[in-house]
Amino acid sequence: MKARKITALVICILTAFALFAVFASAESSCAHEFITIYTDKNPTCTAEGTATNFCTKCNAFVKVTLPIDPTNHRYGEWVTKTEATCIAEGVKERKCVRVGCENPLETGVIPVDDSKHIADNKGWTTVTAATCYAEGLEKAKCKVCGKDFTRSIPIHFDYAENSTDYKLVKKVEAKCNAVGYTQYQCLKCFELITVDRGVDANNHDFSDESLWEYPEDATCQSTDAKIIKHCKNQNSHILEVSYTPDHDFSGEVTVIEPYCENVNGESVLHEGKKITECRYCDATKEEAIAGAHSFGDWTEINGTCEYGGKASRTCACGAKSETNVPFEAGTHLNYEVLRERESTCEYKGWTEIYCEVCNQTLKIYRSALGHIPGPWKVTDEANCQKSGLREVICKVCNQTLESEVIPQKDHEKIIIKNSVAPTCTESGLTPYYYCSMCLEGIAQEVIPALGHNYVLQYTPEEGAVRICDRCYEYEIIDESGNTVSCDCLCHNSSGLAKMVWKIVIFFCKLFGFNQVCGCGNIHF
Repeated sequence: MKARKITALVICILTAFALFAVFASAESSCAHEFITIYTDKNPTCTAEGTATNFCTKCNAFVKVTLPIDPTNHRYGEWVTKTEATCIAEGVKERKCVRVGCENPLETGVIPVDDSKHIADNKGWTTVTAATCYAEGLEKAKCKVCGKDFTRSIPIHFDYAENSTDYKLVKKVEAKCNAVGYTQYQCLKCFELITVDRGVDANNHDFSDESLWEYPEDATCQSTDAKIIKHCKNQNSHILEVSYTPDHDFSGEVTVIEPYCENVNGESVLHEGKKITECRYCDATKEEAIAGAHSFGDWTEINGTCEYGGKASRTCACGAKSETNVPFEAGTHLNYEVLRERESTCEYKGWTEIYCEVCNQTLKIYRSALGHIPGPWKVTDEANCQKSGLREVICKVCNQTLESEVIPQKDHEKIIIKNSVAPTCTESGLTPYYYCSMCLEGIAQEVIPALGHNYVLQYTPEEGAVRICDRCYEYEIIDESGNTVSCDCLCHNSSGLAKMVWKIVIFFCKLFGFNQVCGCGNIHF
């Protein structure tokens, strides 16, 4: 009984070890070894990114999420909070412009600037006066650190725009990325003096609207939309401005027709209105429609539609008449519209009328509108698997007027495994690529072995010797063209044989004995 229990225990232990080995083997065989081969989208301080990983064991591609990177800010320009002096550091800061960033501010230190002395109340004392040909020198005591310091007095120190001795020639304003200067001419020596005005860090130019970034999907009801304006002089200089788009008056349209009426024997014209509603809110836009008389049919017609004549009519208000108004031949005065068709880009429009004067039914034609071509528009993007298409479409009828094929793109290849060059006897492999456009792997293909490229060396009486100019393998061909094998030590590639052969060659050379190999090759 006891032996059975021991046997059962041993069986259980062995079974457990066997199962553990199986699971460990399975886990080991299924373990991926991923490498990141392509970053689809870099993470920012407010948004996650994505990347494509590749398993070097099973060639699998996996999309992974990259966590938010709190260090990947989009900073604007540094702004000086405290100027550095000759004894103290200054402070500067810059702000991350990404919406929703929780840590937008970064501060920095402006080093102590030994050149930024401030003259005390005694001011400057001239050491050497400036002339038209040489700089002068003046000194002062710094009220911050108490040190004496000097500065140059530029040539023509006493120039002024309205001076009788100097004439202003040119003045260029300093910008945020460009030095400004003023140029004078001395009327005594006629020398041109250019005065450097330095860079004006605050003189930005945000006037170019093509450089502005507008918020997406902002409407007249947006409350926190902002425009990011880029400086025309230097794109990295930005300015955020609150932005509320104008109303979009492309909504429903209501028309109140104008009319006229007779008031105490006089005609009074009343304006109409065109009321257009905003697509996004209750705002409306009103446009006045000028009042006009509402004339009815022509009542007194002296003439015909065919030859013309004169006619009279009276407004519905009774206070305005048109008497003996001439009309040309071919004019139909009183008519009823039976049906009509609008003009299109390609076809003429017409109105079918019944003339009550000449009792005729006829059509009056209008010219076709003609196509209005829009810009080239890509209707099907090209990629590495197919060609694309771009078209010119009519702005009126949306008909395609012109089309052009966009050539198929090449793969955007990223090498995962390097190529293996083929040899004379061994096949090679092309690189293993991953295309970042179509997200497909392009597997390695076998490159056939090159084969030997034999070059004839010489032809002794016993046969011919030829050597491959790539791998330097040789062949011995007899008179019948058959390959001959040679067992001489000089052809043996083993290390021991080479060492023995070197000893043999040494004694051969020592005693002046030079034997010809069986393959016809002279040993040395």
